[in-house]
Amino acid sequence: MRVGVLLARATSGESLLGAWNEVRDNAYADGDPGAPVIAFESRALKSLSELAEALADGTYQPSALTRVTIPKPTGGCRDLAIGTCASYCFPFQALCGLGFDRGGELV
Repeated sequence: MRVGVLLARATSGESLLGAWNEVRDNAYADGDPGAPVIAFESRALKSLSELAEALADGTYQPSALTRVTIPKPTGGCRDLAIGTCASYCFPFQALCGLGFDRGGELV
């Protein structure tokens, strides 16, 4: 399959909505999705439509990551870089469109 066809499939509104559903379901799995997921959910269709358009016309720019410091159980701290909801939807769906399953295995 040609790269252009795969990219078009991965960046379609339907594919991005499917990816968002996975991201949202994972966020709600522990019962507390967090404020960013709730905020994104309130405008998901508009945001995903804008994301699909930006991907299609080549203007997509990923958002900056947010640094979060968490304590380690054994002492000390670990810095994590957390992306936005939209930043998770595209790479997740792109990998699935390229033949990877939800666990990251090539199928």
